[in-house]
Amino acid sequence: MAAVLSSKPLESNYRLFEIRGVSLPLGLSWLTEGLIALCSIALQGLLIAMKTNASYRTFQEVFVSNFHNSLSFDDFLNLSVDKNIEVTQIKEREIVKPSERLKRILHFLAKNVFDYGIIATEVVFSYRKGVNVRDAVLPHSKNKFFFQTDISNFFSSITKPLVRNSIRNGLGSVPISDVHEYLDVILNLCLI
Repeated sequence: MAAVLSSKPLESNYRLFEIRGVSLPLGLSWLTEGLIALCSIALQGLLIAMKTNASYRTFQEVFVSNFHNSLSFDDFLNLSVDKNIEVTQIKEREIVKPSERLKRILHFLAKNVFDYGIIATEVVFSYRKGVNVRDAVLPHSKNKFFFQTDISNFFSSITKPLVRNSIRNGLGSVPISDVHEYLDVILNLCLI
């Protein structure tokens, strides 16, 4: 639904401008033409902004189109995380392995929700395509010292309110019209 701006000669000093079927006779001065061009750009931007949320599909529509009935939307809404994870201990670390069903749902969330989140690209190098450890170290390569550490219980220290705020801050860029309605379900699936 883009704005259509066309110009048709009328007389020597007038042109007929047509914006989405409405004809406007206007003078040919450079100022008038410039204003018409600016108005056209603004109108196109307004139409895109108006269309944006209205044209987004619902969460359920996106889910169904991704899984083609191999997983039901009810699986997403009612999946018990406790019954779909396997917890093992390796040395002093707790390893949590999701079931195939939970893994597929988490992958769906990563591609359709989390990939649209705001990322501080200057400091975050993990879990991003085309970025690796070398990219993280390169800005520090001229330094004399490096501090390498392994934070114990890092993942278990991530709280629901922290994740809720992070997701909520990025929801505006997610192209799903009602994603905010599923925030609690998303949190329950992602946090143990």
